[in-house]
Amino acid sequence: MMYCSKCGKELNGRYCSNCGHDNQKKIEKKKNEKLSKALDWIKEKTKAVGGFIASHKKAFIVSATAFALVVTTVVVLVSVLSNIYRVGKVSKIELGMQTSQVEKILGKPSETDDYAWYYYEKKVEKKLGKIEKLFEKSMNAGSEKEAEKAFEKMSDVYEDLEEMTYKFILVKFNGNGEVTEVFLDKNHKYDEMDDYATEKKTVKKLELDKDGVEAIERVDAEGKHLAYEIDYASRYVTYTVKFKDGSFYRKARTVSVSIDESGTTATLEWEDDIASYDKPISIILTAKIDENGTLIKWLKNEENVTIPSEIKVINGGAFNGNTTIKSVVIRGGVTSIGDYAFQGCTSLASIEIPDSVESIGDYAFSNCDSLTSVEIPDSVTSIGNYAFSGCNNLSSIMVDENNESYKSIDGNLYSKDRKTLIQYAIGQTENSFTIPDSVKSIGYRAFYDCSLTSVEIPDSVTSIGDEAFRGCTSLTSITVNENNQKYKSVDGNLYSKDGKTLIQYAIGKTETFFTIPDSVKSIGDYAFSYCDSLTSVEIPDSVTSIGYSAFCGCTSLTSIEIPDSVKIIEAWAFAFCDSLTIYCEATAKPQGWSEFWGNSNLSVVWGYTGE
Repeated sequence: MMYCSKCGKELNGRYCSNCGHDNQKKIEKKKNEKLSKALDWIKEKTKAVGGFIASHKKAFIVSATAFALVVTTVVVLVSVLSNIYRVGKVSKIELGMQTSQVEKILGKPSETDDYAWYYYEKKVEKKLGKIEKLFEKSMNAGSEKEAEKAFEKMSDVYEDLEEMTYKFILVKFNGNGEVTEVFLDKNHKYDEMDDYATEKKTVKKLELDKDGVEAIERVDAEGKHLAYEIDYASRYVTYTVKFKDGSFYRKARTVSVSIDESGTTATLEWEDDIASYDKPISIILTAKIDENGTLIKWLKNEENVTIPSEIKVINGGAFNGNTTIKSVVIRGGVTSIGDYAFQGCTSLASIEIPDSVESIGDYAFSNCDSLTSVEIPDSVTSIGNYAFSGCNNLSSIMVDENNESYKSIDGNLYSKDRKTLIQYAIGQTENSFTIPDSVKSIGYRAFYDCSLTSVEIPDSVTSIGDEAFRGCTSLTSITVNENNQKYKSVDGNLYSKDGKTLIQYAIGKTETFFTIPDSVKSIGDYAFSYCDSLTSVEIPDSVTSIGYSAFCGCTSLTSIEIPDSVKIIEAWAFAFCDSLTIYCEATAKPQGWSEFWGNSNLSVVWGYTGE
């Protein structure tokens, strides 16, 4: 805010509305003092015409001004086309542009100094050139009369220049050669060059080139709001002041920011040569962070995200379900990526994990359909269950060779000792896969949703995790080495070695009817889930239990008979089987059956006798 130097009243322009004091007077006095110094120098150089100088002080002041503007600066007077003074032309100059970009738009300037470029109309350039020549002529005059004549002509030209109105452009730069300010005046006055902003008092409107203020919400360990922290970049705004004559003034400015209690609106306040401003603007919450440096939730909706180094932990679900982000760069400092942190980020195609990260949680990147490759640094010692499950285009999981816990073989993820196949990269295009002989354990959801048609399991495998082959809709054959002591394969389907548990039906098969062997006592979890070819399955009297989601999503299944030998049906066993009718030999739901084993609208016939 500016105040009158005489009475202290708030100012809005040059003259005080209270006392009428001219607050520019001191500035002009300083200018005149500078010009007087220049005049003294001229006196020294022109002692032969000393008497004339004393009687024509004004003319010499004019000459000194012209000399300062034209001679002591780097003068480049070139022909410029009038169309550069169009609003649309100058509007192409953006704050932050380099000098080379400005020159490409406007051409070479009429005049330059270290931090500014000036553009004048051709008629002004001609006047300045004439003043320069007349000044030189006066300095080299052979007589007092000749010098006096040159000064008189120069004074006349300068008076003409003072009366002129012309088009003028000023572009200011910082020390890095970046544009910090642009001014276009269609009716410029030569003696107002230094005070261009204060002289144009009629403002049409203020345009702020910003959509909102970025802020981080700080919360405590319980998630209770503590404060808003303004991003530093938000304090630096760009704006344009437009005047009624079509000219404008564009500038970048550091502002003060205050946020209302609702956390939705900020007020920006700043002042410049023209006036002081306050502008309400929306809040863009970037993130919610607790006092310990845990990223609770990323809130800003943007494609490319850089997680700052101040973050130590990416909390579970911090980006969960964000379908906008395409790339994430995690700065060094983050030690943990939590459970479900990026689950369902279907557009995420690139992730940079720094070597500060030690753990990756359960489901951390599950169902990131656009992710094609991941690089795991040597610092990671823990990768949770299903961390990369459902990543349909993930064809490469690379591990730093110095990692002591994990290893990558052909783009697939294994434990360092190769004994556990943790994750098959399901985006690979091969139709078949042979599990290495070193593997003893197949991890949870290791092949979940893969497009393989066949898998070969060696005799070394002693453990197969839950849902290992769930959703493999192209899988027609699971082959087990005959020397395997834990598992076997019958007609391409996976069973326990004793044949008592049907672990996985190869759901890519095209048969519409399947009879479960009499040896089977238990139908495993997810054994038939999402098999869309079967219309009917025959369950023998040997079966006593049906596992969790065993037939979930079998949309073509129309009928199934459940013998009264079955005492347990786990939850969701027949969920989403909308065309299914279940025929139960039992007269009512026996004790021990799951309370919920199908959709509420399932058609069930109790006491079925086969008639």
